[in-house]
Amino acid sequence: MTDKGPATDDLWAQFIRQQKVQPLKASKRIAPTQTPKKPIKRPLSHSQPCSMGGEFDTLSDAFHTEHTPQGRIWWQRSSLRPQEIEKLKKGRFTTPWKLDLHGMTLEEAEPVLRQFLWEAWHLGARYALIIHGKGYNSETGKSVLKQMTHQLLPALPFVLAFSTAQPKDGDTGATYVFIKAHT
Repeated sequence: MTDKGPATDDLWAQFIRQQKVQPLKASKRIAPTQTPKKPIKRPLSHSQPCSMGGEFDTLSDAFHTEHTPQGRIWWQRSSLRPQEIEKLKKGRFTTPWKLDLHGMTLEEAEPVLRQFLWEAWHLGARYALIIHGKGYNSETGKSVLKQMTHQLLPALPFVLAFSTAQPKDGDTGATYVFIKAHT
């Protein structure tokens, strides 16, 4: 780092005098306010595996979730407008990218899902449909792919929201995903 030195200071003072700069009056000053920030858990990186602990391990107060008795679910980052969430929940969007995870094991499905969503985001997709199934053929009768999908999505920084799909697209066996615009 270089020292400005007295010559630079003199030039600055000369410039300020020429511009007739004056300090603000006390009444026009705005006092800075500091609001305490809530800690946000950092999302997993593109290469980190998703934990299979309880559902939504990675959520914090910056997110909203809702579960319904019918098994429908939605999740969003707090920055989204209500209109965008309603559009997602109702499946009203242009042709989404689509991925079917049926028949895959958990170990096979997770990297495929990560790669698919990363490519969709990188290539400018805004919506995706993930078909994970309802778990009817699993040993437990529950969809481990659905659980993994719902845990992984909030951990990806470019995923803005997700919702249970409409019956025409797979109902509780599929999930709509709203993806951040790639810049």
